[in-house]
Amino acid sequence: MKTMTQYYEAEVIIGIEDIAINELKTIKGIKTNSIKTIRDGFIRFEFSKKPKTLLQLNSIIAIYAIHYFDIS
Repeated sequence: MKTMTQYYEAEVIIGIEDIAINELKTIKGIKTNSIKTIRDGFIRFEFSKKPKTLLQLNSIIAIYAIHYFDIS
């Protein structure tokens, strides 16, 4: 069964976004070209492995799965 890519947002302490981005880049399954700071303290990225893998991150306060809904 193929794993689907999911968008996530990582919440970090403001000011350590660069440290968190470097840590995210070490996780297999994260598309490194998708990692973007969207506002102070929040980083968005695409991930294609089991979400449990993200529990090993040390510089992240919280991880949120992003869901999009068609409301038209």
